[in-house]
Amino acid sequence: MAHTSIFANTLLVVGPVATEDERADLLMVAGDVTDQLGFPTIIGTTADVDVRDFVAVVVCGPALHDAESAIGTAMILEAEAALHDVPVIYKQKSSDNAPCDGCGAYLTIAAVRDENGELFCPACTGDSLGCARCGEVDERDIEPVYVDGGWVPLCSGGCASIMKALKPSPLNIPENDEQPLMLLGVTA
Repeated sequence: MAHTSIFANTLLVVGPVATEDERADLLMVAGDVTDQLGFPTIIGTTADVDVRDFVAVVVCGPALHDAESAIGTAMILEAEAALHDVPVIYKQKSSDNAPCDGCGAYLTIAAVRDENGELFCPACTGDSLGCARCGEVDERDIEPVYVDGGWVPLCSGGCASIMKALKPSPLNIPENDEQPLMLLGVTA
């Protein structure tokens, strides 16, 4: 079964999903992936997802190269990504987690170091895509917002506020009491 994202450039995040707690944990990791890499994300919970519908697969748990891992959904999707030449990104080891030397954001997904060994997030290097809705490119003003089963990078205060009002979710960081759509004369 193919998955079609409402947002382009979506990453598929895979990991343990056998229990509700594992799915919830993976969903939160997917939010971190969106926050740190600047791409929309969804989690792969079944092996019938077509990995070719995604720009890359992010592996956050047992991987094919882990000798002691049991075969599960994440490993099947990882293998399919390799088979179809879909890029695979492995979540970095906890020992590699560190703050960005530019903005101080704590990076847990993928560390990118410059020629001097300094660690930078995609926002500080200018490598993120910006807001998935309006295209705003000020990466430092982008936040992950949970929309329709996935995380989307949206500009804070603008598209993020509007989307949170239109599609409320307990997973989104709460806004102040003033609803952004009310300011525009629109009711949700």
